[in-house]
Amino acid sequence: MNPTSKEVDAWWKVADANGDGFISFEEYMDIMKANYETIDIEKERMKTAFALLDKNGDGSISLDEFRAAMTFRNNDVSNEDIEEFFREIDADGDGTIDYNGKFIFLKNVIFHI
Repeated sequence: MNPTSKEVDAWWKVADANGDGFISFEEYMDIMKANYETIDIEKERMKTAFALLDKNGDGSISLDEFRAAMTFRNNDVSNEDIEEFFREIDADGDGTIDYNGKFIFLKNVIFHI
């Protein structure tokens, strides 16, 4: 992350809620609380997305479930591309994408988060 001066100024104005030129402990805690609430919302969204992809509810995404998700809106994706992408995510070769490790990686790749 390499913010511009303008971005830093904007963040500072939000953080320094009373405009006194300092970030008090209370202001800091308000920022942290807002960030944690955002993180909690994002975690719930990711759990929901995972559950939608995990069609059989076994706690992991198989190649077939991954293929169905990848072709849902884009039928132009080749099976070879899907399988190659799946193999890259499934680095340990167990044939699944689990929520705690590989799915978080997949989320970061797809959504650039």
